[in-house]
Amino acid sequence: MKKIFICYLVCLLIVLSSAAACKAQEPTFRVTWSNEKILPYEDAGLPNLSSDGEKVVFLRYKDNFNEIWTITSAGNDAKVILSDPPIDFNEPVWSPDGTKVVFIKRDFEMWVINADGAYEGPLTEKKYEKLSPVWWPDGSKIIFFRVDSDRQGLYVLDFVEKTLKPFGEPEWGGSVTFSPDGKTLLIMDGPDLIFLNLDGTIKEKRTVKAPLTHGEEPIWTPDGKYIILGNLLYVLATDEEIPFLPDELVRYKETGKPDLVGPKSITLSKDGKKVAFVMEQPNTKIYRARIKIMDLTWK
Repeated sequence: MKKIFICYLVCLLIVLSSAAACKAQEPTFRVTWSNEKILPYEDAGLPNLSSDGEKVVFLRYKDNFNEIWTITSAGNDAKVILSDPPIDFNEPVWSPDGTKVVFIKRDFEMWVINADGAYEGPLTEKKYEKLSPVWWPDGSKIIFFRVDSDRQGLYVLDFVEKTLKPFGEPEWGGSVTFSPDGKTLLIMDGPDLIFLNLDGTIKEKRTVKAPLTHGEEPIWTPDGKYIILGNLLYVLATDEEIPFLPDELVRYKETGKPDLVGPKSITLSKDGKKVAFVMEQPNTKIYRARIKIMDLTWK
């Protein structure tokens, strides 16, 4: 009888330990989605949601050059705000107050335009390559990646002080994201997440274990808990790496045509309640893509 009781206790402990382990491995992240909308254009890319989530600025690839378009997140009032063939445009990004859009011209100038397309003007000179502009949270600066003969790295254009200065270490590049409180910047260096103070000094580094294959740009979620890297969600508190969105949301099936897959070029509204991203047709010389917009509820 004593042996049976001991065996029972051992089995009970094993069951409880297994349950605890499973519970500990459950992801800490939950999200639900609604109001999915897929824009009708098959030549769209690089969406960027306004801070309030009400508008999307994006590119349309037409006749071998890009136009800049805007549309409401409900899928209405689509219009082109900048088209000047054969001049090409790239990487449009809303200002924090939603009144302006910064973008890169084909000759690597960085320009700004009013949201209604009424004004445009250059912010930088032509001779250096510039990529991935990101507004400072208060709209007073833009940080971007620049390549020139002396230095390849991040620069900050300050509208108040009217200065252009290098930021952080040389060779740092790619896209930048700010923490929700605006006190920390995050950049990607290969698989490494580099967290920076506003003066460019390093706070800490972490390494993502999962393979990153789509040139993922980091996005810090509004609650400060997660970093979105393509369809990977990095949990800051636990270093977990879990899927962000299920396959059915990032795959578009259309009769008689190859599937479109994503997510690429993910963008969030400031409150995290709207998301937009691109689904593309892989391995093809003919560009075909759709932009999906939907509501998110975080749990």
